[in-house]
Amino acid sequence: MNHSRWVTSSKHQLTPSVTGHTGPCGAVALNHDGTVCVSVSQDMTVRCFDTMSGKELNVLTGHTAGIYSVDVSQDGTRMATCSADKTIRVYDMSNYECTKVLTGHNSHVTAVRWLPGSNKDLVSSSWDDTIKVPDA
Repeated sequence: MNHSRWVTSSKHQLTPSVTGHTGPCGAVALNHDGTVCVSVSQDMTVRCFDTMSGKELNVLTGHTAGIYSVDVSQDGTRMATCSADKTIRVYDMSNYECTKVLTGHNSHVTAVRWLPGSNKDLVSSSWDDTIKVPDA
């Protein structure tokens, strides 16, 4: 990921640039307090960065095809990613462990979002012409 500048707010002075992905980045998300930036890529990795220092906190692997989307739950405890491998992966943000792999789509899963006010319910969309609400 190589950005010329971060979006900033009055609460945060964010680092200007981070690198690490070896393929195009598909999406980014911030945790609930803006201290962690999560990026996903066609290189099949999820990278977590400290927004203040730019330090890479973790690199998550497991998807077997490019990753399209990422979202962090509103309470900041969980993260979900989705991929061309037809799966959604759910992670615990406290230790970056994958806690669940969700299946059910028949093609690339292109977007995933936590439902408002929930840290257990997701909505996803896919190239299989469906929108699903899997039990995370």
